[in-house]
Amino acid sequence: MKLGIITDEITQDIKTAVDFATKHGLHGVELRSIEDLNVDEISINRIKEIDKIIKAEGLEVCNISSSFFKCSIDNRKEYVENMDKLKRLIERANIFGCNTLRGFAFFQSGSYEERFEEIIENFLEPIELLEKENITLLIEADPSVFTTNCCKVKALLDRINSKYVQAIYDPGNDIYDADMENPYPEGFEYLKDYIRHVHIKDAMLIEGKPQSVKVGTGAVPFSDIFRSLKDIGYKDYVVLETHYRPQAEIPEELLKRPKGTLFSLNGDIASEESIIELKKLIKLYI
Repeated sequence: MKLGIITDEITQDIKTAVDFATKHGLHGVELRSIEDLNVDEISINRIKEIDKIIKAEGLEVCNISSSFFKCSIDNRKEYVENMDKLKRLIERANIFGCNTLRGFAFFQSGSYEERFEEIIENFLEPIELLEKENITLLIEADPSVFTTNCCKVKALLDRINSKYVQAIYDPGNDIYDADMENPYPEGFEYLKDYIRHVHIKDAMLIEGKPQSVKVGTGAVPFSDIFRSLKDIGYKDYVVLETHYRPQAEIPEELLKRPKGTLFSLNGDIASEESIIELKKLIKLYI
């Protein structure tokens, strides 16, 4: 397994994030927002400069953590905008030499079961583009979208049935799931045949409300998860998506749409604490 971190969990400055990754012996970085812009909003010339900064330190871009299809399923304008976003993301992924992008399954609006076929239909055009460009979309469970947990992601991927649409396994997100799916073994078992990427965050319920905490201090059973990843022969990235902040919680709207300076505030301190614990856990169980 290879280790990485999402850079805006540390800072909006790419050089500082790269220095952090180098200091901790990481293999790659995952990109979401840089200099207060999402990756698809950054100019091509600046993307090429960022690529040089990353590769100069022997690192790779292991994934682009995009917000593709984190939008309304009922708004055709947003659908068209997201298709344009996907094209920009693919262009930037090709510059980085990265063949995966994160995506979602639309903000919740009504019942997942009742709207399931609509969701599937909306993925048909993106899949054609992904196949043409040889890029894989990695679907992540998230409490704000239809696929709030691993069970629902599995149902989507089973129905789509494309090697170009796979999964990010983020056990920490299950702590935020309204259905209270257990991240392990249930969440892992649902997704184990689809896992192409792993996000690491920790969380726990405090007075019934989920809250991000330092890795290894919350409710996510990392020892079992890492053993099981090893058992299935997982050799791709394990990426820290810290989310925990030592002095204040990230505002809910920023958790829904992570981006920018306010999101990154105190992330360097939190990520330093969490990457040290993550490396200890991996050394113990892998």
